[in-house]
Parts: sequence; C-alpha cells; structure tokens
Amino acid sequence: MVKYMFTASWCGNCQVMKPIIEQIPNIAIMDVDKYPLLVQKFNLMRIPAYVVDTEDGFRVETGIKDRETLENFYNEQEI
Repeated sequence: MVKYMFTASWCGNCQVMKPIIEQIPNIAIMDVDKYPLLVQKFNLMRIPAYVVDTEDGFRVETGIKDRETLENFYNEQEI
C-alpha cells in the first residue's frame, strides 16, 4: 500500500494542507507538475488530493480536511 498527497507550489489550499500531511507518517508528497503520469493514473482533477494505492485498487479524497479525517482515510483498510 502506498499513500500519497498530490500538491503543487502554486496551489494555496495545498500549502495549507502540507504541514498537516507532514505530521502523518508514511505519506509521499508528490508535486503534480513533476509526476503527471501518476496524476493521470489516479484520474486527479483537483488538488490537494489524497490517495491510497493498493494491489486491489485505489481511493481518492480531495480538498481541505482536518487531520483526524485524513488519518482515518489513510488508515482505512477497505477499498
């Protein structure tokens, strides 16, 4: 299982969320401008985007969230 946050330097909401994500262990922070193939793979249309990628599929959430909501999203096992 791989956990991502997709962000961009030009995205104001991303800059708000980045310090929260940095407090949650094992989240790869990915710049959408540097990883367009991953953006396409997960069909991301909005950022910030949070992705959990497993062998069985992936889940995506977007937008401003509180830390508890994000921790629950990233730790939920069901896809």
